[in-house]
Amino acid sequence: MAAHLNAKVSDLEDFSLFGSFGIGSCLVKLAAHSKGESPTRAELDKIIKTHDERSSNHVIMFIRGAIEHMDLVSWSGDLEMLVRSPVESIRNKVLTKFPKLLPVSSSNTEMTGSVAGMISNENMDEWVEIANDSDHKILARINAINALGGALIRNHSEKSNRNAFSCLMGLVNNDSDDSIIQACLLQLSSYQLMNRGSDESYTLPKNLSYLEKGSILRKTIDMVSSSPPEEVLLCLLDAICLPLKFPPLDFINLLEKYLANSDQLVLNILRIYQNQANYSNTILIHLGSFSD
Repeated sequence: MAAHLNAKVSDLEDFSLFGSFGIGSCLVKLAAHSKGESPTRAELDKIIKTHDERSSNHVIMFIRGAIEHMDLVSWSGDLEMLVRSPVESIRNKVLTKFPKLLPVSSSNTEMTGSVAGMISNENMDEWVEIANDSDHKILARINAINALGGALIRNHSEKSNRNAFSCLMGLVNNDSDDSIIQACLLQLSSYQLMNRGSDESYTLPKNLSYLEKGSILRKTIDMVSSSPPEEVLLCLLDAICLPLKFPPLDFINLLEKYLANSDQLVLNILRIYQNQANYSNTILIHLGSFSD
């Protein structure tokens, strides 16, 4: 069906205005079920990027139909373009559906454009600042959140991963805007899905320094990492041996160095691995290696 509708896009004038509106609506709904890049999404993007005030009424109705089923998170880049459309009826359609949206100023375009995942260690602080600043336009914040999500699934530094986790988790817990929370949850869930069955040690933080400085859990993990005396370490391991999902942490990197110390430490570490294997495929696989 998607391929059939894609072929009709170049012949919109053959349909009624209502038909053009319907094709735009259908393509957005079909694109939502596509994984990654798709011809359907490409057709939509092509028309959105090339339309202008000289475009036919059929093209305008097609775009208005597409807007009908767009959402802020999945279509942030397209909505950013459409909210600045040269066609007044398209701008009005966007602002009617998303009344809190205002055009992203040209001075912010380079900084907050649709460059999800285009992040480096140098500009991480800038993206975090935009994501956390409620005074920024909603699309600018969502684009920053998308970029932070990109840091989690690409080969960035441990510091970048920690900062991205801290920012996204903080927004989920503290932000009052549903669109922002949804955008953060989308990035965090995408990261989790992409890392199922992969080696999480390349991406998981080595400590919990992204939590608040006063966090007891952060201090406990720091103490475990500091190679304390064995009697102290045993107490610390008992404290974190809980059947609960911890914040993102590379447990294997944290604990593996203690396995050669004593049988009691090995037992405690294996219990921790067993608890965390419920939430980490990498730990589950690693735990299985002890039975070989």
